[in-house]
Amino acid sequence: MNLKSFKPVLTLICALGALNLAAQINPPIIDVNSGESYNYQIDIKTSSTQTMGGMQQSSEADQRVKVLFEVDKITENDEINLTATISDLSLSMNAMGMMDTTITTPGKFGPAYFASFDKFGKSIDRYPIDSVEKDPNNQFDFENASVTITLFLELPENKITEGEEWTMDNVDTVKSGPFSELIIRSVGTFVLDGIKTIDGVEVYKISSAEVIELIGTGDMNGMQISAEGEGANEGFYYVNTKNGVIEKRESLLELSMIIAISGQQSMTIPMVQKVNYSQVLISE
Repeated sequence: MNLKSFKPVLTLICALGALNLAAQINPPIIDVNSGESYNYQIDIKTSSTQTMGGMQQSSEADQRVKVLFEVDKITENDEINLTATISDLSLSMNAMGMMDTTITTPGKFGPAYFASFDKFGKSIDRYPIDSVEKDPNNQFDFENASVTITLFLELPENKITEGEEWTMDNVDTVKSGPFSELIIRSVGTFVLDGIKTIDGVEVYKISSAEVIELIGTGDMNGMQISAEGEGANEGFYYVNTKNGVIEKRESLLELSMIIAISGQQSMTIPMVQKVNYSQVLISE
């Protein structure tokens, strides 16, 4: 075989080698064990602008909290049962540039929560498991925040290759503030960007772009309140290649909504909100 005829063979070998080096995920990849624990630092920065009576009002809030996930049991059906505990809240708020409030709550606060996932990372259930009363001054609630805070990113059941795109739909119902029912629908598009190393840990880098719709109803001081909104949430997940646990997550949520109040007083309040979210694994 001369060099000219050998060149296409070399090209084919190099191409096959490049395909083998491309990142791949073969779900399920979750590999955690009973007795393991994963502690996260969560930072949430929120800015809101609303219009009431023709006047625009702005507020900002910074929250930092720790959430500890403890693996209690892996069932025969590969269901992962966890206990989630919240601690060390720090909250600072500024409303209309005038009212500054800072709240710190060291140690555990609020109830612990049971959370369960299937082997692909899909959330199955969550509920409080003790009777500790919530602090009325505490704006952080895991039952609501767990829509965002999670130990795993849900993956499809098929193999994923680098650059491949997949979608996930989700509907969640929570209670938040005056809303006794807040339904959040999201359609997320995810892409495997490749394998990276952060702080010495090999991770899958996965970009996400979600379209979000919400609708809520409730009661505030005897008046009916409702909300409708839509927005976009974009960011990145960094998932440990060895055990499927989220090492880091960053996202930006931009949300526009209309709040309607009826009763003794009736008004419509347009609101725009931005939420910067950061979740970092700080210990295992």
